[in-house]
Amino acid sequence: MKQKNRRKQTPFPSSHRMVQLGSYLKRLREDLGFSLRRAAREAGVSPAHLCKIEQGTIFKSIGIEVIVRLAGLYNIPISGVLEEAGIVEGHSSNLPEFAHYLRYKYNLSPQAIRDLETAKEVVTKKYKTAKEGVQTSLF
Repeated sequence: MKQKNRRKQTPFPSSHRMVQLGSYLKRLREDLGFSLRRAAREAGVSPAHLCKIEQGTIFKSIGIEVIVRLAGLYNIPISGVLEEAGIVEGHSSNLPEFAHYLRYKYNLSPQAIRDLETAKEVVTKKYKTAKEGVQTSLF
């Protein structure tokens, strides 16, 4: 009896998740003011390919190197893109990362999110110092 040569299928996000990922990448590109052609050129893909990615009509042909280049171009962590695509799961604490929360809840631009992350770091450092016993106010 012949056995069929079956390749082990790797789990891949559903078409719904790919449309969601494409919309997410398009919003990031537009927030940065990049044209489709500019983003495609800087990411090393054709404009038609990037357009299909943003529409969610390309599934298994998206290479991880393209995702990495787009994440770098849009200045977002690769983990955020992979979570958005459903390739990896979010944090086990069930709380989103600060940047993801801001992006989803308030639809902020990447620059606004970076500014808020910087402000968060300042506040964290200030109150971390206060917890260690250094007085930061008169009261």
